[in-house]
Amino acid sequence: MKNIPFQLNATFGIAKDLLQQLADGELDFVVASQKSIENKHIVYEPILTENFIVVGSPDLDLSDLKKHLKDKDFTAIEKWLINQQWYAYSKETAFKEKLGICDSRPWF
Repeated sequence: MKNIPFQLNATFGIAKDLLQQLADGELDFVVASQKSIENKHIVYEPILTENFIVVGSPDLDLSDLKKHLKDKDFTAIEKWLINQQWYAYSKETAFKEKLGICDSRPWF
């Protein structure tokens, strides 16, 4: 990258914060995993789809979940997920927020 005719700086952070910096004119562009602010001066263009993978102990009993997935019983899948204990490395990336169910299911 030493041959590009301009200086390129990379900044890492939470999508909401980076997008606010973009709106404030502090950044020229952002690659983010979510559209977190509305601003008529920001254009969002999807470049890929994000996938979530559930990772757990090999001792975790997945038999019920596998049955619900096979049956496409989404209500039962949701109940199974709700009954698990979840950990996230930051409150901004919490699993329930990624699922988009914080507002519609405040008990989750």
